[in-house]
Amino acid sequence: DACCESLARADGAAALRVVAEPADRLREGNDWQSARRAYAIAAAFGEDGRRTPSLRAVLGARLALPMVYDSTATMHAAREAFRDGMHEIEATLDRKRLLQCEPALEQLAWTNQMLAYQGGDDRALASRYGDWVQSALAVMAPVLEPPREIRRAGPPRIGLVSSGFYRSVLGNYFGGWIGGLADAGLAPSVFLIDTPADASTAGMVARAAACAYLSGSIEGMAQAIRDADMDVLIYPDVGIDARATLLASMRLAPRQLAGWGHPVTTGLPTIDGFISCASMEPADGAGHYREALHLLPGTGTAFFDPGEPAQVTRADFDLPQDAHLYLVPHVAPKLHPDCDAVFAQIAASDPRAILLTFRFDRPVVRATIERRLHAALRAAGADPQRQLRVLPYLPRPRFLGLCTIADVMLDTLHWSGGANTVDALRCRLPVVTCPGPFMRGRQTLGMLRSLQLESELACADPQSLVTRAVAVASDRDLRADLARRLDAAVPILFDGGAALQSLAAVVRSQLEV
Repeated sequence: DACCESLARADGAAALRVVAEPADRLREGNDWQSARRAYAIAAAFGEDGRRTPSLRAVLGARLALPMVYDSTATMHAAREAFRDGMHEIEATLDRKRLLQCEPALEQLAWTNQMLAYQGGDDRALASRYGDWVQSALAVMAPVLEPPREIRRAGPPRIGLVSSGFYRSVLGNYFGGWIGGLADAGLAPSVFLIDTPADASTAGMVARAAACAYLSGSIEGMAQAIRDADMDVLIYPDVGIDARATLLASMRLAPRQLAGWGHPVTTGLPTIDGFISCASMEPADGAGHYREALHLLPGTGTAFFDPGEPAQVTRADFDLPQDAHLYLVPHVAPKLHPDCDAVFAQIAASDPRAILLTFRFDRPVVRATIERRLHAALRAAGADPQRQLRVLPYLPRPRFLGLCTIADVMLDTLHWSGGANTVDALRCRLPVVTCPGPFMRGRQTLGMLRSLQLESELACADPQSLVTRAVAVASDRDLRADLARRLDAAVPILFDGGAALQSLAAVVRSQLEV
């Protein structure tokens, strides 16, 4: 209602922002149905794409998804709503209709990142969206000179495009790729999309042949990348940043690759290959991608060491000395409803168990997760008031310190830990996992394989995870043995020499296509 009142006092693009910005906030706050209604108002006010950015609002009205779900049934309903919305987009936003829209690339700045957290096979849906974006770009994209063939003389020109090259999960995963390609003589250029540059950024790009900071219009970014005349472009994190996703939807270089910053197929016909990890992919992994799958050994990269943990005690967190501490540090979207029963069974099986989670910033997200976990623990016969502890956000050193005093970390189903798993293992904290059917649910498995701890900590099913986690938390001698083995093996996670050599080989193979 407040949005509608504001519309009466505003006009043009300012009026569209009045509704579109609250719609974004509603979506981020997990009220996806209200967000869809708000997007629909913005779309109608902007004549469904005839004025910027109302075509983006059309996409939001049909494709917006929540960050977390209050139940599995709600999740399935949201997935069906997405599928129906995709059908409506394909049926109504054809070439004739798109020709009526204002030709600004900001109209298409959308990402379906939340779809992958549902735990399903997203190849078909992602490909349908990728094909539709191609049809829209054919009408609305700026006129860019088609990329030339791969050059046959002179040094190759390799580019990396991302908004994540700073002190972040993505920077931790892929910052080492820049130096690895440089060591291989490929002299990469880096294109940073509105990156909040910090000291980590400077260290990552120090080995780059060139570094360009991109901001402003998406059209301007696309032209800058195209003018740089790369042979191969690598997008480490397609699907997270809407601008990077849209740039990857264009053919800005003869060959284009994606990394697993968002570990699911891009669905884009403009991405020729997907770079993943052999230790994390299932046997049928190639079938999950529209792109050709290229596998790197080990963890596929050289993680940055998170540093030394702060010296902390259980008393610092008001935690009982005799409790068994099960760390659950994952971001909200990874807490799939299927995880609730597993965590509840652990609490019910171990009366001394305390599950340690973290307080999420968004109130609706926080309330949804806590309500689900409380209900699951009560249903299993556990005591949520005593056995569930919600901690505030911790600076990195204190989080690492918490890892040193916990007994075990619990992995999530469907989308496993990534940076959190690295941090836990770095602190010699065992991580118990149940690998899923897709790469995004097998990242912890890949790390445990590299450390030769798969048989001890990777479980075949959720019930086995419950049994194994309780055994690890309850057995001090077992934990001590696992800590000793981690102490000897964990440096492997930060030595990605073989993976970076393989990355260079994948890139060189693209020059010969």
